[in-house]
Amino acid sequence: MDEAVTLTQARTNSVDDADTIAKRIRGSDPYLAIVELIYTTPELVAAALETFRRYDDHDLSFTDALIVSICERRDIDAVASFDSDFDGLIEIQGEYLTL
Repeated sequence: MDEAVTLTQARTNSVDDADTIAKRIRGSDPYLAIVELIYTTPELVAAALETFRRYDDHDLSFTDALIVSICERRDIDAVASFDSDFDGLIEIQGEYLTL
């Protein structure tokens, strides 16, 4: 949600558009709740820092390291992304599928 809202605002220069994306992801009325949000915990932050250090050769942002850590702990095998930073770490479902 963090990256989707940020990217929407950056590309559209519209807080309203970014807010709409947030409402859709959260399933706020009138949108249906179809996405499970996973909230960050102190344990996930510690795991993300470990992942961030372990993959220092992949140019991961901390947010990306957090996503990888969540995928590892929740047995999630793919992410929807247009970001090549995940290459070799997790399967990408997006426009730039490179694995």
